[in-house]
Amino acid sequence: MNFQQDDDVALAHRLADAADTISARHFQQSPATARKSDGTVVSAADLAVEVALLEILRVHRPDDGVVSEESGTVVAGAHRQWILDPIDGTEPFLAGQRSWGTHIALTVDGELDVAMITRPTERRRWWAARGRGAWSAPVGQPEHLLTSLAVSHVDVLSDARIGGFVAPGSELATAIARHGHWVADSLGDIVALIEGRVDVVIAPAGEIWDHAPQVLLTTEAGGRYTDKFKGTSVDARGGIYTNGLLTEQVWAVPDLCRLD
Repeated sequence: MNFQQDDDVALAHRLADAADTISARHFQQSPATARKSDGTVVSAADLAVEVALLEILRVHRPDDGVVSEESGTVVAGAHRQWILDPIDGTEPFLAGQRSWGTHIALTVDGELDVAMITRPTERRRWWAARGRGAWSAPVGQPEHLLTSLAVSHVDVLSDARIGGFVAPGSELATAIARHGHWVADSLGDIVALIEGRVDVVIAPAGEIWDHAPQVLLTTEAGGRYTDKFKGTSVDARGGIYTNGLLTEQVWAVPDLCRLD
Protein backbone atom coordinates (compact mmCIF):
# COMPACT_ATOMS: atom_id res chain seq x y z
CA MET A 1 0.00 0.00 0.00
CA ASN A 2 1.34 3.42 -1.00
CA PHE A 3 0.66 5.62 2.03
CA GLN A 4 2.45 8.63 0.49
CA GLN A 5 0.24 8.40 -2.57
CA ASP A 6 -2.85 8.13 -0.33
CA ASP A 7 -1.77 11.31 1.43
CA ASP A 8 -1.17 13.03 -1.89
CA VAL A 9 -4.62 12.08 -3.17
CA ALA A 10 -6.13 13.40 0.05
CA LEU A 11 -4.19 16.65 -0.38
CA ALA A 12 -5.36 16.92 -4.00
CA HIS A 13 -8.94 16.73 -2.70
CA ARG A 14 -8.15 19.44 -0.16
CA LEU A 15 -6.76 21.63 -2.93
CA ALA A 16 -9.87 20.92 -5.01
CA ASP A 17 -12.14 21.85 -2.09
CA ALA A 18 -10.41 25.21 -1.70
CA ALA A 19 -10.43 25.88 -5.44
CA ASP A 20 -14.10 24.98 -5.83
CA THR A 21 -15.14 27.20 -2.93
CA ILE A 22 -13.37 30.23 -4.34
CA SER A 23 -14.28 29.74 -8.00
CA ALA A 24 -17.95 29.09 -7.14
CA ARG A 25 -18.01 32.35 -5.18
CA HIS A 26 -16.86 34.25 -8.28
CA PHE A 27 -18.96 32.33 -10.82
CA GLN A 28 -21.52 34.51 -12.63
CA GLN A 29 -20.35 37.53 -10.62
CA SER A 30 -18.42 39.25 -13.44
CA PRO A 31 -14.96 39.17 -11.82
CA ALA A 32 -12.34 41.61 -13.06
CA THR A 33 -10.33 40.38 -16.04
CA ALA A 34 -7.12 41.20 -17.86
CA ARG A 35 -5.45 40.07 -21.06
CA LYS A 36 -2.16 38.18 -20.63
CA SER A 37 0.85 38.53 -22.90
CA ASP A 38 -0.17 35.42 -24.84
CA GLY A 39 -3.58 36.92 -25.56
CA THR A 40 -5.56 34.70 -23.18
CA VAL A 41 -7.78 36.03 -20.43
CA VAL A 42 -7.10 35.82 -16.69
CA SER A 43 -9.72 36.72 -14.10
CA ALA A 44 -9.59 37.73 -10.47
CA ALA A 45 -11.02 34.27 -9.75
CA ASP A 46 -8.03 32.53 -11.38
CA LEU A 47 -5.64 34.57 -9.27
CA ALA A 48 -7.57 34.05 -6.03
CA VAL A 49 -7.66 30.28 -6.55
CA GLU A 50 -3.95 30.19 -7.31
CA VAL A 51 -3.05 32.11 -4.15
CA ALA A 52 -5.07 29.68 -2.02
CA LEU A 53 -3.57 26.58 -3.65
CA LEU A 54 -0.01 27.84 -3.35
CA GLU A 55 -0.53 28.59 0.33
CA ILE A 56 -1.88 25.09 1.02
CA LEU A 57 1.13 23.54 -0.72
CA ARG A 58 3.53 25.87 1.09
CA VAL A 59 2.17 24.64 4.41
CA HIS A 60 1.67 20.95 3.64
CA ARG A 61 4.36 20.22 1.03
CA PRO A 62 7.07 22.86 1.58
CA ASP A 63 9.76 20.76 -0.10
CA ASP A 64 7.77 20.02 -3.26
CA GLY A 65 8.15 21.90 -6.52
CA VAL A 66 5.21 23.82 -7.95
CA VAL A 67 4.40 25.12 -11.41
CA SER A 68 1.15 27.01 -11.92
CA GLU A 69 -0.39 28.66 -14.96
CA GLU A 70 -0.55 32.21 -13.66
CA SER A 71 2.78 32.33 -11.77
CA GLY A 72 4.86 29.84 -13.77
CA THR A 73 7.47 27.90 -11.80
CA VAL A 74 7.00 28.84 -8.16
CA VAL A 75 9.36 26.27 -6.62
CA ALA A 76 11.87 24.45 -8.84
CA GLY A 77 14.27 21.56 -8.55
CA ALA A 78 12.28 19.13 -6.40
CA HIS A 79 11.81 15.49 -7.35
CA ARG A 80 8.10 15.98 -6.59
CA GLN A 81 6.29 18.68 -8.54
CA TRP A 82 2.70 19.89 -8.33
CA ILE A 83 1.21 21.23 -11.58
CA LEU A 84 -1.74 23.60 -11.22
CA ASP A 85 -4.25 25.30 -13.46
CA PRO A 86 -6.36 27.36 -11.05
CA ILE A 87 -9.28 27.63 -13.49
CA ASP A 88 -8.95 25.60 -16.66
CA GLY A 89 -11.43 27.10 -19.10
CA THR A 90 -11.48 30.73 -17.96
CA GLU A 91 -13.53 31.81 -20.99
CA PRO A 92 -16.29 29.20 -20.39
CA PHE A 93 -16.16 30.21 -16.72
CA LEU A 94 -16.72 33.87 -17.60
CA ALA A 95 -19.47 32.90 -20.07
CA GLY A 96 -21.42 31.02 -17.41
CA GLN A 97 -20.90 27.61 -19.00
CA ARG A 98 -20.16 24.26 -17.32
CA SER A 99 -16.91 23.04 -18.91
CA TRP A 100 -14.44 24.65 -16.50
CA GLY A 101 -12.73 23.64 -13.30
CA THR A 102 -9.41 23.27 -11.57
CA HIS A 103 -6.59 21.04 -12.85
CA ILE A 104 -4.21 19.48 -10.33
CA ALA A 105 -1.42 17.01 -11.01
CA LEU A 106 1.60 15.66 -9.17
CA THR A 107 4.70 14.19 -10.73
CA VAL A 108 7.22 12.12 -8.78
CA ASP A 109 10.66 11.80 -10.36
CA GLY A 110 9.15 13.03 -13.63
CA GLU A 111 6.31 10.49 -13.70
CA LEU A 112 2.67 11.41 -13.31
CA ASP A 113 1.43 10.10 -9.97
CA VAL A 114 -1.81 11.91 -9.01
CA ALA A 115 -4.35 13.83 -11.08
CA MET A 116 -7.54 15.76 -10.34
CA ILE A 117 -10.09 17.66 -12.45
CA THR A 118 -13.06 19.44 -10.91
CA ARG A 119 -16.40 20.72 -12.21
CA PRO A 120 -17.76 23.02 -9.50
CA THR A 121 -21.06 23.65 -11.29
CA GLU A 122 -21.78 19.91 -11.04
CA ARG A 123 -20.26 19.50 -7.56
CA ARG A 124 -18.28 16.60 -9.03
CA ARG A 125 -14.62 15.73 -9.55
CA TRP A 126 -12.51 13.14 -11.34
CA TRP A 127 -9.18 11.84 -10.05
CA ALA A 128 -6.56 9.18 -10.65
CA ALA A 129 -3.53 7.70 -8.93
CA ARG A 130 -0.79 5.92 -10.86
CA GLY A 131 -1.43 2.18 -10.91
CA ARG A 132 -4.70 2.50 -9.00
CA GLY A 133 -7.27 3.52 -11.59
CA ALA A 134 -9.39 6.59 -12.26
CA TRP A 135 -12.45 7.58 -10.26
CA SER A 136 -15.26 10.07 -9.99
CA ALA A 137 -17.71 11.04 -7.27
CA PRO A 138 -20.05 13.84 -6.26
CA VAL A 139 -18.33 16.18 -3.81
CA GLY A 140 -19.15 15.37 -0.20
CA GLN A 141 -21.27 12.32 -1.00
CA PRO A 142 -21.01 8.80 0.51
CA GLU A 143 -18.23 6.50 -0.70
CA HIS A 144 -20.68 4.05 -2.29
CA LEU A 145 -21.33 6.70 -4.98
CA LEU A 146 -17.69 6.44 -6.11
CA THR A 147 -17.54 5.49 -9.80
CA SER A 148 -14.67 3.67 -11.48
CA LEU A 149 -13.92 5.30 -14.83
CA ALA A 150 -13.40 3.39 -18.06
CA VAL A 151 -13.04 4.42 -21.68
CA SER A 152 -15.22 3.05 -24.48
CA HIS A 153 -14.62 -0.04 -26.63
CA VAL A 154 -15.31 1.50 -30.05
CA ASP A 155 -12.64 0.16 -32.39
CA VAL A 156 -13.58 1.53 -35.84
CA LEU A 157 -12.78 5.17 -36.55
CA SER A 158 -15.86 5.73 -38.73
CA ASP A 159 -18.01 4.78 -35.73
CA ALA A 160 -16.06 6.97 -33.33
CA ARG A 161 -17.36 9.96 -31.45
CA ILE A 162 -14.65 12.59 -31.84
CA GLY A 163 -14.34 15.71 -29.74
CA GLY A 164 -11.63 18.22 -29.30
CA PHE A 165 -10.42 21.64 -28.38
CA VAL A 166 -11.22 22.75 -31.91
CA ALA A 167 -13.07 25.81 -33.21
CA PRO A 168 -16.44 24.92 -34.80
CA GLY A 169 -16.31 25.50 -38.54
CA SER A 170 -12.51 25.23 -38.68
CA GLU A 171 -10.69 22.97 -41.13
CA LEU A 172 -9.90 20.54 -38.34
CA ALA A 173 -13.54 20.43 -37.21
CA THR A 174 -14.54 19.71 -40.81
CA ALA A 175 -11.93 16.94 -41.03
CA ILE A 176 -13.19 15.40 -37.81
CA ALA A 177 -16.74 15.35 -39.16
CA ARG A 178 -15.53 13.53 -42.29
CA HIS A 179 -13.93 10.67 -40.38
CA GLY A 180 -16.22 10.17 -37.40
CA HIS A 181 -19.07 11.73 -35.51
CA TRP A 182 -18.26 15.22 -34.22
CA VAL A 183 -19.47 15.75 -30.65
CA ALA A 184 -19.18 18.51 -28.07
CA ASP A 185 -19.72 17.62 -24.43
CA SER A 186 -21.00 20.25 -22.01
CA LEU A 187 -18.61 19.05 -19.28
CA GLY A 188 -15.57 18.88 -21.54
CA ASP A 189 -14.16 16.34 -23.95
CA ILE A 190 -11.68 14.66 -21.59
CA VAL A 191 -14.37 14.09 -18.97
CA ALA A 192 -16.50 12.58 -21.72
CA LEU A 193 -13.61 10.37 -22.88
CA ILE A 194 -12.90 8.88 -19.45
CA GLU A 195 -16.62 8.31 -18.90
CA GLY A 196 -16.96 6.53 -22.25
CA ARG A 197 -19.12 9.10 -24.06
CA VAL A 198 -16.35 10.16 -26.47
CA ASP A 199 -13.80 7.87 -28.16
CA VAL A 200 -11.18 10.33 -29.46
CA VAL A 201 -10.14 13.82 -28.36
CA ILE A 202 -8.00 16.01 -30.59
CA ALA A 203 -5.99 18.58 -28.60
CA PRO A 204 -4.07 20.83 -31.02
CA ALA A 205 -2.47 22.91 -28.27
CA GLY A 206 -2.26 23.18 -24.49
CA GLU A 207 0.37 23.68 -21.81
CA ILE A 208 1.67 21.24 -19.21
CA TRP A 209 -1.04 22.24 -16.71
CA ASP A 210 -3.71 21.48 -19.32
CA HIS A 211 -2.40 18.06 -20.26
CA ALA A 212 -0.84 16.61 -17.09
CA PRO A 213 -4.03 15.65 -15.20
CA GLN A 214 -5.81 14.69 -18.41
CA VAL A 215 -3.07 12.27 -19.41
CA LEU A 216 -3.04 10.35 -16.12
CA LEU A 217 -6.84 10.23 -15.96
CA THR A 218 -6.98 8.93 -19.53
CA THR A 219 -4.35 6.23 -19.09
CA GLU A 220 -5.71 5.08 -15.72
CA ALA A 221 -9.18 4.82 -17.29
CA GLY A 222 -7.72 2.48 -19.93
CA GLY A 223 -7.11 5.01 -22.69
CA ARG A 224 -4.01 6.28 -24.43
CA TYR A 225 -2.37 9.65 -25.00
CA THR A 226 0.16 10.47 -27.70
CA ASP A 227 1.72 13.89 -28.05
CA LYS A 228 2.11 15.68 -31.40
CA PHE A 229 5.43 13.88 -31.92
CA LYS A 230 3.84 10.47 -31.17
CA GLY A 231 5.54 10.36 -27.78
CA THR A 232 3.97 10.75 -24.35
CA SER A 233 5.24 14.15 -23.17
CA VAL A 234 2.72 16.27 -21.28
CA ASP A 235 4.75 19.34 -22.27
CA ALA A 236 4.62 18.97 -26.06
CA ARG A 237 1.75 21.47 -26.52
CA GLY A 238 -0.62 19.20 -28.35
CA GLY A 239 -1.65 15.59 -28.70
CA ILE A 240 -4.35 13.00 -29.24
CA TYR A 241 -6.33 11.15 -26.57
CA THR A 242 -8.16 7.94 -27.45
CA ASN A 243 -9.79 4.91 -25.89
CA GLY A 244 -6.60 3.04 -26.78
CA LEU A 245 -8.18 1.16 -29.67
CA LEU A 246 -8.27 4.03 -32.15
CA THR A 247 -4.86 5.69 -31.76
CA GLU A 248 -3.20 4.18 -34.82
CA GLN A 249 -6.28 4.75 -36.96
CA VAL A 250 -6.32 8.43 -36.03
CA TRP A 251 -2.62 8.88 -36.76
CA ALA A 252 -3.15 7.20 -40.15
CA VAL A 253 -5.42 10.07 -41.24
CA PRO A 254 -3.20 13.12 -41.94
CA ASP A 255 -5.93 15.75 -41.75
CA LEU A 256 -6.81 14.68 -38.20
CA CYS A 257 -3.24 15.12 -37.01
CA ARG A 258 -2.54 18.75 -37.84
CA LEU A 259 -1.64 19.75 -34.32
CA ASP A 260 0.60 22.73 -35.01
